[in-house]
Amino acid sequence: MTTSYRRVQQGYLMYTIFGLAALVEVLAGFLYPEAQAALLVAACISMAFAWFFGRLSVELNEREAAVAFGPGLLKKRIDLAEVRAVRPVRNHWACGWGIRYIGGGWMWNVSGLDAVELEFRDGRRFRIGTDDPSGLARALEARLVQAA
Repeated sequence: MTTSYRRVQQGYLMYTIFGLAALVEVLAGFLYPEAQAALLVAACISMAFAWFFGRLSVELNEREAAVAFGPGLLKKRIDLAEVRAVRPVRNHWACGWGIRYIGGGWMWNVSGLDAVELEFRDGRRFRIGTDDPSGLARALEARLVQAA
């Protein structure tokens, strides 16, 4: 299957936040030697979060959209035949980043407030955070027209 759209968004603020957390945890280990092992574990967990949630990739082909965090262990495949409508949206700042339930449906976002909302035939909604909302929406709409 040919990929018609591919975009990877880096969450530089996420990298910075988790990286600083890891640095503080390592430095705290020097100040509190009795807690050094626990702080080292905490630093490793912070770096793992940066690796797992620091980027979001979106790929479209003829039949599906695939959205994945980090190395792809957290991945969602969306059958485009089930999608009724697509529209660019702007998330409220309180929606945050990561994987969230935001009232009307789920959102996967790594950075910023821009997203594309997919409305499914059964009424469910799913938002994909992106730094290219108009490009992603156009690519999805083109696939929906082909699938119809």
